[in-house]
Amino acid sequence: MLPRPPPPRFRPTPGADPHRPAIVGQLRVLRRRKSAGAAPIYQGEPGYSTKLDRDKDGIACDK
Repeated sequence: MLPRPPPPRFRPTPGADPHRPAIVGQLRVLRRRKSAGAAPIYQGEPGYSTKLDRDKDGIACDK
């Protein structure tokens, strides 16, 4: 008899936003950059995402 595989680490809640893990990762990038004094993030730079750019001006984390 084979051993049972371990349970999955992430189990999405029914009806939950499937993109939440990606958003959480982007917020970590934002916090790291802000704490390092490297914010704001401009469009084209690593870590830029339209999800972090509230006013859609090409500058994330500027507020």
